[in-house]
Amino acid sequence: EGVRLSVKIGIGYGTVSILHIGGVHHRMEYLAVGDPLLQAFQAEHHAVAGQIIVSKQAWDLIGEFFTSEVKFEDGYVLLDWRDGDIKGVRKQKGLAMLHTEL
Repeated sequence: EGVRLSVKIGIGYGTVSILHIGGVHHRMEYLAVGDPLLQAFQAEHHAVAGQIIVSKQAWDLIGEFFTSEVKFEDGYVLLDWRDGDIKGVRKQKGLAMLHTEL
């Protein structure tokens, strides 16, 4: 009781590789690597609780659906997502999905 959870989100875009490591002693681990993870980690470092920050690569893909007044010098963008005016979002079976042609 009295505990409050706060979240900040960083989003990147690109190709990710999943590495399978192990197999010895019946142990297997998977490791995700790639530029989108680095982008997401860097974006998260820009954020404070309640914010969503996207990389330039992600913004290039979704920028037409969101607004933003804050763009960082390194290309990261703070999403204005609370205004309820997100273009291109449709609901399907209770889930909000961003729909775009790639």
